[in-house]
Amino acid sequence: MGSDVINWLLENAGASIRYNLDKSVENAELLLKNSELEAWWSRLATRSQTNNLGERLQANNIGDIHGSHDYRMENILGKCWILGLSKNIYAFAENINARLHIVTQITAQTPCILHEEQAHRK
Repeated sequence: MGSDVINWLLENAGASIRYNLDKSVENAELLLKNSELEAWWSRLATRSQTNNLGERLQANNIGDIHGSHDYRMENILGKCWILGLSKNIYAFAENINARLHIVTQITAQTPCILHEEQAHRK
């Protein structure tokens, strides 16, 4: 891409395009303030509250965060990746680590069905 095009984009494009072009802290912060991104995080945070984690563990239910809806973790992470967000942005990495910690807690106490089936076959 020519430098004229890049300069024009850096002056006129939205935060996600500017961040992907220059990886600046300023554009990363603007990207994290995107109203749609904030809505995704808010919805994910609400669904992954740990106040009922024990109840979810007993019910083997991670459905509040995991699933095929556009507001579930996998899809939110995919959208974030498309926007250029990564572990290089501390606030993003911190938010992701908090959600992954919850999933790790849930899955650590959930038996692996495939593993149990394989063990019974031996």
